[in-house]
Amino acid sequence: MEHHRSGAQDCARRLAIEAHSSEISNDVWLVRGIASQYIEGEQISSAAFNTKEISVAVLSLDSVRRLLENRDRFRVLAAVKVDYCRKLGLQVLPDPTEYDPDHVLILLRDLGTGQRKKMGKKLKDAAVTATVEGPAEEVYGRLRACCDEFDRIESVGA
Repeated sequence: MEHHRSGAQDCARRLAIEAHSSEISNDVWLVRGIASQYIEGEQISSAAFNTKEISVAVLSLDSVRRLLENRDRFRVLAAVKVDYCRKLGLQVLPDPTEYDPDHVLILLRDLGTGQRKKMGKKLKDAAVTATVEGPAEEVYGRLRACCDEFDRIESVGA
């Protein structure tokens, strides 16, 4: 069930979460479900990341389980690293909800349409993915292995 807030409630919420924006470590991975409409062949469309606010969650077995409750909506889970988002100049803000205490927003709202499209492509290109087939533990394991391999390669190149 979606809850709608008044403008004042939304403003107060934004101020509260922006005050805590540094609470998410740069080494954390964020996960997002990717709907079929954003899959082109075997590739994710950058449109999956081309919104003013990208709704994600801190990658964990629990967050994958929550996403897979909507398995019929998603074909793929994609993860991006907080550090990469911040290097692009994007805000990464905790936005816990009653349903999802690990909910996070990646904000692109201050960008124009053209810039947002470019950022969406960069995020898409940097994302690691896993299909949603199998139990949550397997999906999480595949996605986590991709993230760990990315981190390993990144540390060798540093």
